[in-house]
Amino acid sequence: MVKFMCAKDYYNDENIEIPSLTQVSNETGLASYKIRKQLTEIHEALFNYETKYPLKFPKVEYVFYLKSYKVNATFTTHFLHQLPRIGENIIIPFLKGKLNNEYFFVENINHYFEGTTQRVEIYIKDGTYNLYWNLKKHEALETGEISFTDTYEKYEFQLKEMVGIRKY
Repeated sequence: MVKFMCAKDYYNDENIEIPSLTQVSNETGLASYKIRKQLTEIHEALFNYETKYPLKFPKVEYVFYLKSYKVNATFTTHFLHQLPRIGENIIIPFLKGKLNNEYFFVENINHYFEGTTQRVEIYIKDGTYNLYWNLKKHEALETGEISFTDTYEKYEFQLKEMVGIRKY
């Protein structure tokens, strides 16, 4: 089963479709119940609490996505002494020329594990973090007062008007 799974690059090659259980059975000559059993054993070996085969992600890539009004910027680095956390304020002087601002805060962080790389995506917005506004915005998203699309298409002051925080 492992030889069959490793024979083609199902994950990275978009031109290769992931085979159905019937196709795997036909190509390997194994009965479908044996394939299921072997796949279950492989999953247990890889994802058990006391695994014999720990997953390794030796490479780390930090991707910063910055937004200042309607202008966006991105940069990547492979080393940080300390990962900034959500809500922390950051000063990035070398972006002032592009974004006309150097004061930002961390809005969100996502981690992706792929191949041998951990990719950390850090979403940064201009201004300073406001816990009250963050909670109010997420409450408005949950209640449908604002949409997910609104958070990308509208300015912060427009979102605040929509939820009744600030009237201009």
